[in-house]
Amino acid sequence: MVEVCCSEAQGRYLRASRPIRAGEAILSDYPYACVVGGEFKDLVCNSCFRYLSALNYHNTLLCSGCGQVRFCSAACKRTSRPAIAHTQRECKALASLDQTLNGDDDLLVRIVTRILCREADYDDHDDRWSTYDERPSDVHIETPSLASLVDHYPDMDEPARARVDALAHSIHTIVPDLPTDMDRHQIVLLISKVKCNFFGLFTPDIIDRDKILWSGAGVFLRLSLFNHDCLPSCTVLQVGPRPGGAPDADRGTRFEVRALCNVEEGAELTISYIRLHTNTAERSKQLMTNWFFTCSCGRCSLPDSADPLVPSLCCRRDDVCHGGMLVPCDSSSTKEDGDDGDGDDAGECLDDDNKDVPSCNGFCRVCSDVGRMPLRTLAREGGTRA
Repeated sequence: MVEVCCSEAQGRYLRASRPIRAGEAILSDYPYACVVGGEFKDLVCNSCFRYLSALNYHNTLLCSGCGQVRFCSAACKRTSRPAIAHTQRECKALASLDQTLNGDDDLLVRIVTRILCREADYDDHDDRWSTYDERPSDVHIETPSLASLVDHYPDMDEPARARVDALAHSIHTIVPDLPTDMDRHQIVLLISKVKCNFFGLFTPDIIDRDKILWSGAGVFLRLSLFNHDCLPSCTVLQVGPRPGGAPDADRGTRFEVRALCNVEEGAELTISYIRLHTNTAERSKQLMTNWFFTCSCGRCSLPDSADPLVPSLCCRRDDVCHGGMLVPCDSSSTKEDGDDGDGDDAGECLDDDNKDVPSCNGFCRVCSDVGRMPLRTLAREGGTRA
């Protein structure tokens, strides 16, 4: 379905090796490393990313060594998956974590600390950079290595580099027994790679269903192959965890990429790195500040008055999910494991008169709220992405 390509202008990118239908699942990915942010460490399970219910909070387990991670069950605490395992080495590091960190700084330190502790553990067995959590995928493409990710450190301005240097100093101080080749400069580059490549992880609030918490972040190596477009052909969906569902670490951290429109064979597959319902100036500023490039996509070349991404193509619950893209349903998909209403099987399929036009229940990629007419508009105005 997809193939990895490379060019001087685009770097690595993915393109369709056959026609892809609107709403079709393209690939899935599991994290190389993911963490719960410090702001949510007492609200979300460190393993399955399930929101911790107040009714069952007395059964949750706080790590007594560092006090920085909490689990919904003993099974989650015992997990050995490298991407989410809370090891003794990480526990020692987090016990000395700078408590004044917040936001992205806190996430970066936690993710990089988890990666370094994991790599230090595997360094004992001479198994560097080969610990990707292999899981079944419907697409067989070579997974990039963490070391191959772009860092953009030379492109940062002085304040940004100073910030990364300070975080590197903090991490170098707290992580015990670092790999022998991991000096301060290597940590700087690793932070920069993570900064440019991590994805936010969302958790539904089981008490207030209108709340979607950006509770953490992770590095997904296959997803790093997708380039950005301000009118993308694909979008990234986090699969679960479902409110009130049983703990399931796989479901809580799996990401899936679906097509937003019909894509021709040979066309590049793109996603958006930012919120899409903003004007060109705002998008350009975000992309340059965080990913250090100027977007030259077709949408950015148009005046805002002619913007093809009208507000109706984004989720109507802007206060909940900040304008998540509506995703068409795939008519060939079937319900997975009896799922209901979590986004995998939301809605109907295609218009009876035009099999290329999603007519029915599309769903928001963030909050899974169902929409109807916007997807018909997307199919007719966006058309097939070539």
